[in-house]
Amino acid sequence: PTVVLQINRILGTLLTSIALEGVRLSNGQRDLVKIDRVEVQYRVAELFRNGTAIRKIVVQSPHITTERMPDGRWDLASVVHRPEPRPRTGPRRPLHLPHIELSNGDVEIRSPLSFGAAHVPAHFLSLNGQFGYDDDGTTWKVDVARLSWSGNAPDLTMESLTGSFANKAGDLVFDRLSVQTPKSAFVLNGRVDRTPGPAVFDLQVNAARFAFQEWSGVLNGLKNIAVEAAFDAKLTGPLSQFGVDLNMRSNGGNVRGPFVLDMTVPGWHGKGTVDLERLNL
Repeated sequence: PTVVLQINRILGTLLTSIALEGVRLSNGQRDLVKIDRVEVQYRVAELFRNGTAIRKIVVQSPHITTERMPDGRWDLASVVHRPEPRPRTGPRRPLHLPHIELSNGDVEIRSPLSFGAAHVPAHFLSLNGQFGYDDDGTTWKVDVARLSWSGNAPDLTMESLTGSFANKAGDLVFDRLSVQTPKSAFVLNGRVDRTPGPAVFDLQVNAARFAFQEWSGVLNGLKNIAVEAAFDAKLTGPLSQFGVDLNMRSNGGNVRGPFVLDMTVPGWHGKGTVDLERLNL
């Protein structure tokens, strides 16, 4: 594709900071990225010593639009030239971005995007946050100080997201990842083993409040659970044998005990034995 990069104004000293205003990236057919202002603060020596370190990145009013092309690639990724991959004999070059700020972001994903049973909203509005990214060459980690957005298709408004997640030796690790939406609040800890083969979960969820149908657009299997609850759950195994050890209190009753779900079949299939109290039909 024909790639066009436009920058209306460049400010800064080059030695310590630079700001770009009116940034626009297009593929010759439509705009892929538009940003009102990007400011980067750094020290020249830190850009090259022991990897790359950038002290602060501030992005104001980014508008990103992407979709899959007929060959399956994302059009945004296709405009970035990547050299032919070569076998890596050692760790990656370290990258340290301790302070990244986003304000008034807008991200539109025009092609369906799913991760297993989870469906990602197609449009993120009012995207605001502050987080850091650190890659020591073997492990990367994202520390989220604050993140919020309004999502739709499916609807999901995130009032507050904090905590961290990391990629360690192929495992996706969650550490005190706290989620707050209008009707739910929970904390996630644990890991997902993503080595070759089906992903294997080992997670702990502690929910002070949880409205199942609020999340039914993201996980379709929740759409028929019309209760609001508080629960503690340990989640283990692959999606085809997803073990759930649950202690739930809800306006539909209380449930305690282990069971196993097959989340790979429509509607999900469950088996097991639990204790049920105060069932409200």
